[in-house]
Amino acid sequence: MNCNSIRKLFVLFLTLFLSVQLFGQKDKYRLAEAPRWVKKIDSYHSAQPSQGQTEGYYYLLINHQKNIEEETNYSEYSVKVLNQSGIQEVSDIFLSFDPSYQEFIFHRFEIIRDGEIINKLNQSEIKVFQREENSERFLYDGRLSIGLNLTDVRVGDIIEYAYSKKGYNPVFEGKFSDKIYLEYSSPIDRYYYKVIANSLSGLNVQTHNGAQEPAISEMEGAITYTWNLKKLESKITDRNYPSWIDPYQFVEISEYESWGEVNNWALNYYSLNDKDKRTLKDLRSTEFKGGNQEEQIMKIIRFVQDEIRYLGFESGLNSHKPHSPIKVYNQRFGDCKDKSFLLSQLLQSIGVEAYPVLVNTVTTKSLNSVLPTPNAFDHCITQLRYKGTSHFIDPTIQNQGGTLSDYSSPNYHYGLVLKDGVKKLESIPVNENSETRVEEYFVLNGVGGVAEMYVNTVYSGSDADSQRSYFASSGLNNIQNNYLDYYSKLYPEIVIKNPIEFIDDRDQNKIVVTESYTINNFWIDNEQNEGQVYCEFYPLTLESYVNINKSLNRSLPYYISYPLNYHHKIKVDLPQEWNASSENLEIKSDSYHYNYSVTYSNEVLDINHSYRTFTDHIKSDDMREFKSDHDKILGN
Repeated sequence: MNCNSIRKLFVLFLTLFLSVQLFGQKDKYRLAEAPRWVKKIDSYHSAQPSQGQTEGYYYLLINHQKNIEEETNYSEYSVKVLNQSGIQEVSDIFLSFDPSYQEFIFHRFEIIRDGEIINKLNQSEIKVFQREENSERFLYDGRLSIGLNLTDVRVGDIIEYAYSKKGYNPVFEGKFSDKIYLEYSSPIDRYYYKVIANSLSGLNVQTHNGAQEPAISEMEGAITYTWNLKKLESKITDRNYPSWIDPYQFVEISEYESWGEVNNWALNYYSLNDKDKRTLKDLRSTEFKGGNQEEQIMKIIRFVQDEIRYLGFESGLNSHKPHSPIKVYNQRFGDCKDKSFLLSQLLQSIGVEAYPVLVNTVTTKSLNSVLPTPNAFDHCITQLRYKGTSHFIDPTIQNQGGTLSDYSSPNYHYGLVLKDGVKKLESIPVNENSETRVEEYFVLNGVGGVAEMYVNTVYSGSDADSQRSYFASSGLNNIQNNYLDYYSKLYPEIVIKNPIEFIDDRDQNKIVVTESYTINNFWIDNEQNEGQVYCEFYPLTLESYVNINKSLNRSLPYYISYPLNYHHKIKVDLPQEWNASSENLEIKSDSYHYNYSVTYSNEVLDINHSYRTFTDHIKSDDMREFKSDHDKILGN
């Protein structure tokens, strides 16, 4: 289960092979003429991109035609090489397919040079590789990549190729859905997209961001949806916008009529027969003994999160179909849907109402605005109901702490709960259960002398979960060195006084990290006033949240960290009485809150910063105020 929003056109690309295996060649693909139902679309070889749109190459034609009844997708590309950079970009072509249900068919592969056609299908080296692009995320989908290495490519050449993939994933049981982008980050001279469907079923169509409606025609029992666009300019977007915003023009098409239909489809795969339920119950009874029901719930959750490692084999049916919970239980690994299905079944075995929930980690809060389709989801979690309250658990997160009432879950916003009778998406409560408190305590051993710095950081909620995973995977020595490098940005001659300490109260989900350092040459000569020295105190950890790109010229919302509840206190034992005055500053908006204070008493200086966010974005109309406020924060 791994579908992401397509933001850029990457038909031609060269990438590092994560896992490379050379297979037999021609048994993985074949050569044939294009299907008879494919409409011939001409490209204009003399076309040039508009001024300011030039890259190393220019798409003269992108042509996609899909026949649902024949389960075949035809694709054709024509790209012109504009300069030497373009040669590097387009000389290596990689096309992927899933051999468990797809057949790959080449139609043509050629270079057009000065009007002459050079057939490259038999002249170029064609290899089949298994690349496993998601292996760094422990996901393996079994897809193969066909690599074509072009020789003798020159500036001015036009590279044209066409191919088909025959066969749709049987997991969808003959139902079709697709997402069609009509804008890209590269310019395109002509863009053609056609879908042929059965006239009895037809397709639901939904356009976004001003995308063109399809031309619809019907003939001989088939209904055709066509988009025929010319001179597409490249789409340039603002940076750093929330993932749930997709600024490109796109169209959704789907044969699914409702979320209820998607739910019924999923329940066919997320079901366990009575015999397997009894087997799982027997396995569970030996693993999770003793305690009341809530204690057993927590034992089961942590078992699935921590003892079932995250690893997925997602070829064909298993792209969306989970493996048997008994198999996952015994082999001790699975992907998100495997772990969620297992968790829900284990909880049901102790009498707790629990269900898998399909979510999307990218579209999150905009999920409720898309057409119903299984492809709307890229992740699976679990809902359980206990004493009348719903709790959402992500079983792929390791090392979580806390009790059931305050267990953290990422802000997925909406999900499809897989249980009988569900007909719509369910709202998932937003999690704001996180806080970080940093206290730096400085002891100054006389003016001009060495300083000691003691740091005590308390993490709670989801911040504690993150730190627990970080410490579990990194080791104290590496973390100590990372912290030392971090502080050396402000204090170049800082050294470790005592080893770092890590205290974890997992039940309360609080982590305390204690550090101590000695800072040599803490005092700095003031070049403006001879004989005068000064020292600096600065909340380095806060800077990363407030020192941000605040361009005013944007049309999209600006993404900010959320939820964020951060407090930084600096306490200084001064070596003598000081002339210091109190200060206060408060900056409030609906999206964030900053508070700053300075107090001094009896040779002790207290400097307090707190910063909290209440949303994950700033509206473009509010950027001027946002920039002004954060300039003030940085000025502090």
